Amino acid sequence: MRDLFEILNILFENPIEWEKITNGEKTKNFFLINRRMAIMYPQEANVLQLLKINQGAVVEFWQRFIRVKKKYTKLPGWMYTKGVKKSLDIKEKKLLISKNVIDEYSRINQIDRKSIYEALEFFPTEMLAELKSYEKLLKQ
Repeated sequence: MRDLFEILNILFENPIEWEKITNGEKTKNFFLINRRMAIMYPQEANVLQLLKINQGAVVEFWQRFIRVKKKYTKLPGWMYTKGVKKSLDIKEKKLLISKNVIDEYSRINQIDRKSIYEALEFFPTEMLAELKSYEKLLKQ
């Protein structure tokens, strides 16, 4: 049995090897392949998520669709997405404010962490200044 990324590599790079992939493997990976393809082709993926659709045929469609496009010779970068946790870790590193300070700030002010990150996104200078002043208070 092949894993998802092995199948995706074959889908984009190797049409000869594609013929060796079984319908069971296609069906097993249907959801994730359709979800990944929705990043670049949302309308097509939306049409292909019907409840009783032949999932193996949908994966076969994606392979033919990619072959017709002829602009992909390898697995494109848009197939790789960051998870929520990794994205938050990257944001926290850019902030130079520790996770503990954000957690404590959210606990004291009874605000969820998501709201703090949204405030940092829309009002970065004001929220960052407030968090830094709060961090100074914690160190005293």
